[in-house]
Amino acid sequence: MDLQVSQVGSIAIGTPPQEFTVMFDTGSSDLWVPSTHCHSPSCLTHSLFNPHKSTTFKLLDNPVDLIYASGRINGVLGQDVIQIGNLLHFNQTFALSQKQSKHFFQNAPFDGILGLGFPSLAIQGTTPLFDNLKKLGLIPYPLFAFYLSW
Repeated sequence: MDLQVSQVGSIAIGTPPQEFTVMFDTGSSDLWVPSTHCHSPSCLTHSLFNPHKSTTFKLLDNPVDLIYASGRINGVLGQDVIQIGNLLHFNQTFALSQKQSKHFFQNAPFDGILGLGFPSLAIQGTTPLFDNLKKLGLIPYPLFAFYLSW
């Protein structure tokens, strides 16, 4: 994975909002960010989600094991309010990383991944963020685009 050409953006999770930079990934379908319960070296160099500071967080307690070409994460599923820009606020299931492979994304310019892939790639029993937006009627068409600015 060439991190220099990765597309990243900001999202916020929880109430009050905790900000994260995520990589938009069309090769996966899950949203995950590192949590305060992660003590892997790569977690310590990024923003960490603190579920205890969010009044809207719900622990689903389902274990998660996500494998990528460059490493893996282990954690649990949770659900909370997600904010994208100033426009969209909605409930979303996401993974909270509790352990990551050694040096996995340690120097990456993002904290976690927002997968935009097909639902068949998602953690069993979850709805990918983009599909959730369509299901909730928050976007009119099942289309997304990237605006590239250099």
